[in-house]
Formats: sequence, structure tokens, C-alpha cells
Amino acid sequence: MGIPLTLLTGMVSAGLLSFTGHAFPGSDSPQTLYLLRCSGCHGIDGSGSKTGRVPGLAGINKLLLHPEGRMFLANVPGIENSGLSDSQIAQLLNWALDHWSDRSISDIGPPLTGDEIRRLKNIPVDDLTRLRGRIADDLAAQGIDIGSYSAQ
Repeated sequence: MGIPLTLLTGMVSAGLLSFTGHAFPGSDSPQTLYLLRCSGCHGIDGSGSKTGRVPGLAGINKLLLHPEGRMFLANVPGIENSGLSDSQIAQLLNWALDHWSDRSISDIGPPLTGDEIRRLKNIPVDDLTRLRGRIADDLAAQGIDIGSYSAQ
């Protein structure tokens, strides 16, 4: 016997309410964009997926301590293929960077802009996994751990 549909719907709604802090934010709010475009892989709580090799988002702002961190974020496949405008992508990433930031890191530069996203998406990245690995290694040499592809 499965969970009744009305109970399941209520559980999902309660989860969305606790995550967003709103009943149903505007369809173009960064929280809603995250829920619709990113949570399928990164999870509603941003924990990522060990089996899917999707990194958790806790401390995502640490990526911006590396010169190629902004380029990495702009070229993540889910961002690249989201169908969102460059401005929406910038708003979504800025929200995620704030929402899951490591509060001990404060100097990550200015917020991303639509123009910057457009420019960064036009820089060819041959191997995004290798780029993330290089960023992780460079930051680890400075004592900064950005986590692995396992759920955090």
C-alpha cells in the first residue's frame, strides 16, 4: 500500500514551504528557479548526489576564491542547458552563493551579472570535471577544501 496522493502532496508542499520560506514565490525568483532547474541533481537541500557525482553546494562561494571559479560556475551543464536568460542565471547563482556560502569567506568579489555570465559561457571549456579538479587542487594547496563530488 502506497502513500495516499493527498498526503504525499502535503508532504511535498511542506518541504517546499520549509525550503523557500514562502508558500509559492514568484516563478522567476531565484529560489523557484533553483527548485525547478537545480534541485533535481543537487537536491532541495543542496546536498548533491554521491551516486550521480554531483557536488553538494555547501561552501560553494569558495569556488570564487579561484581565478577560474566564476567560469566554472557559468559553464556547469545544468546552467549551460537551463534555458534561463543570462540575467536569470546570474540571479540564481548569486542566490545559491549566498544561500550555501561558507560565512567565514567574505571576499569573493562582486555579484555575478548577466553580462559576465554571457562572456563566461562563451569561453570554451573542454573538460569541466578536469577544470573543477584543478580548482579543487589549487585551493587545497592553500588550505581551502571545496569538497568532493560526494554528497556533503
